[in-house]
Amino acid sequence: MTHKELLNQLVAAGIRWRYGEKPDNLTKRRIVWEMMYIINEGYVDHYLMVFWIFRQKAQNINYWACGAVPSSIICYCLGLTDIDPMKYGLHSERFVNEEPPKFQFDIEESRFDEFMKRAEEILAENEKDFDIPAIRECLFKDLKPSSYLNKKKERPLPDDLEDEFARYALFRPDTIDLFATYVNHYPKCDILTYQEQMLEILKEVFHVGFVKANKIRISIQRGEIEQVEAYRQELFASSDLPDEEKEKAWERLTSNPKAFLKAHVVSSVLASYKYEMPEGFIKKWKEIREYNEGLAGVKNADGRWGFIDKSGRLVIPCQWKRTFFFSEGLAGVQDDNEKWGFIDKTGKVALPFVWSNVQWFRNGRVRVQTVLGGGWHDIDREGNDVQ
Repeated sequence: MTHKELLNQLVAAGIRWRYGEKPDNLTKRRIVWEMMYIINEGYVDHYLMVFWIFRQKAQNINYWACGAVPSSIICYCLGLTDIDPMKYGLHSERFVNEEPPKFQFDIEESRFDEFMKRAEEILAENEKDFDIPAIRECLFKDLKPSSYLNKKKERPLPDDLEDEFARYALFRPDTIDLFATYVNHYPKCDILTYQEQMLEILKEVFHVGFVKANKIRISIQRGEIEQVEAYRQELFASSDLPDEEKEKAWERLTSNPKAFLKAHVVSSVLASYKYEMPEGFIKKWKEIREYNEGLAGVKNADGRWGFIDKSGRLVIPCQWKRTFFFSEGLAGVQDDNEKWGFIDKTGKVALPFVWSNVQWFRNGRVRVQTVLGGGWHDIDREGNDVQ
């Protein structure tokens, strides 16, 4: 039996395992396309060897597919990932493209050395029949020991899983403003969040082939201004769409150059429901305010408010019932007794919790209300009354 025939046999068994005897036409087309590309580009041996390492030699060691691996329906059928790319809208092109496949996996940290030893054993056993140096290059540089895989913790998936994906993808320094827009206005806004969406626009609107679409995406994400403009002119010249539609599609395509790979997002979020992740692995803010003086108020799942900086780092813990924005270095916050006081940018209490309502500092003073519904008066930064 040839290596190609063996891979076909393994994939056929995997299709029945994952999709039953009669997968839908879209799934079948996806499998056929990806298999043809793997065979034509000469990657059959790569998939076979990775299958043998993970599914046979090290099947009792915990591992988790990362990066673009969950984009591959063949990897799913071979059991290398438990994430169905059809279910989550992941694109084969982000894994199967003109470059050798990057098999990125996290490995159970306490057994990482054992895994590597087993992998080397099976590679050594197959040196005569496989291009082992090429396979090792595609595999070993993208393996990482991971402590979270030592602790399993099965939890049911939430109803708002797609929201959680988007929040995870956007909660980064380069896209924190988009994160705020998403949290505060979703579903009213249409934010480009993932690299896969960029490929969809290029294929569906401009009818670009997958290899070229990936090159255009890379140029946009690298900020190659001249090359991106050349692509724009080329696509606009070859499209029969009205100029207004082309401009609208292009504007959306380039609206988030730091768009995240959805395959990695889905992998990371779903892993958090199967394993015990480090504290704060995923921030799920229910609400976020505009930035003022470099800090923005955020509300967590428990309804408590704190503040993040422009990198998205939580700098003042979520402990307050309500908050105002920072002004002149101080922000009004409300405690559990529904009294207002003021904190500085380190979270330290600067003025005690004695007021029923407050505003924000202007020119060294702030208007406060001692009794709710009563009169307002001004105090200075030391809490002294001023008129």
